[in-house]
Amino acid sequence: MNALFRYAIAALALLTLHACADKVESLSIVPYPESVEIGCGSFDAFGAELVSEGLPEKEDALVQDLDSLVRICCGGKTGLSRIVFQHKEGLAPEEYEIEIGRRRINVYSSAYNGTLYAIATLKQLM
Repeated sequence: MNALFRYAIAALALLTLHACADKVESLSIVPYPESVEIGCGSFDAFGAELVSEGLPEKEDALVQDLDSLVRICCGGKTGLSRIVFQHKEGLAPEEYEIEIGRRRINVYSSAYNGTLYAIATLKQLM
């Protein structure tokens, strides 16, 4: 039983966000974003460091909660990859942008609701 648990944790640690235009026509995300650009590549969440850059305390708490979940499923911080949350001018309060690169995910929002919805989307992608 203990070995099965370790195997399950190891499998979760290998979880990868992956989207390739020729393989995926849409994502299973609720609610579905207004627009999606699907590229080709992946992000390995194993050991990812979550960073909140200049977010208000209430939004930073959301990021810290997500960080705790990532630690449980994907292991401790290795510094090899980062998920960075920051505000971006010009976005509506409920709007967000997520840019997924090989070693970094940039999450942009302008207010609490945008950060909340971005985190809900990331959880569904994981």
